[in-house]
Amino acid sequence: MPSGVLGDDEDTAAGASFGTVGHPLTLVKSADLQTAPEADDFGTKIYENVGLSDFTPVTVTRVCYLLGLRSYFMSQLGPRYLWIVKLSMIEWPTLSAQEKQLHAGMRKSFVTSYAFGAEAILQHWLWKTLKNAIKSFGPLLKVFATDYDDTSSCGTDAWESIFTLFQRAGTAITHQLIVSGFEQCMSLPDDSTATFTKYIVRLNESLDQLATVKQMSISEIYALAAFMGLHLSSSARHERDYLDLMSFIDEGNALTLEEVLTDRSSFYCSYRNKT
Repeated sequence: MPSGVLGDDEDTAAGASFGTVGHPLTLVKSADLQTAPEADDFGTKIYENVGLSDFTPVTVTRVCYLLGLRSYFMSQLGPRYLWIVKLSMIEWPTLSAQEKQLHAGMRKSFVTSYAFGAEAILQHWLWKTLKNAIKSFGPLLKVFATDYDDTSSCGTDAWESIFTLFQRAGTAITHQLIVSGFEQCMSLPDDSTATFTKYIVRLNESLDQLATVKQMSISEIYALAAFMGLHLSSSARHERDYLDLMSFIDEGNALTLEEVLTDRSSFYCSYRNKT
């Protein structure tokens, strides 16, 4: 199973002003994760890619889509294959003792049912599917920058790297999730029943994803409001500033009021000229 990967703990601090991916640390595999998943022997059945060939996750183009990607895999893998991500150093510490026993047992059942090499095939499927899902999201291309190495944990390793660089409750994902929620709240084009139904569904999905959000500072809230002000402006310059800041968040940075209102922002220059 996976060895250590690099990550960043600053991005998970409640109300943190900065959350970049520039200060890595090594994740340490817990003792129960080292021993629980191991199997004594292998089975004889040839591996069959049952129920996995129809995976079509939405392509990730923004950092906030990573939670949707995670939710998709969690629901689609189901109890038969969920261990492939649950036995990662990112997910394992969040499991209860009963859940650890379940997923460790499911992996052992898989390994002892299928011939040697079956797990490597399954891991490569996960690795390739994740790679295809994030191929349009530049900040994570480095996870798949090296040639595929035929290992028994490459997919789990990729999962760990993705959600270490962009942690689920980290400020980068949190801020963009809220921005996306604001956009959805203001995206009701007409009063038809069909439109309103889709609108409610989008809002509920957004609220579910925002369940991981930690307490925010007033400065962060103002930064997000100012950010949406750029987006709603009719000025092409402001829209360029909005897109530049969105790229800034995609690179793993937390949005700050100082960053939004920096001297190089046309939004700030316009405000300063009026005052």
